[in-house]
Amino acid sequence: MGRIVVTEHISVDGVVEVSSGTEPFERVGWKDAFKRSPEGEKFKLGETMASDALLLGRVTYDGFAPV
Repeated sequence: MGRIVVTEHISVDGVVEVSSGTEPFERVGWKDAFKRSPEGEKFKLGETMASDALLLGRVTYDGFAPV
């Protein structure tokens, strides 16, 4: 059986809206000042590569599709 891994960008006060980018939302870019360590980047890449599939929302898929 496969496993489900959820990756979300959410602040400690519950903001989920547009963590980075230029979209026209009130709280855009709230995580831009923070970066993962090299160990964190390695962990996230390993987690993604170990998955059998990705389930993306429409907007995220539209951004990923050309790549």
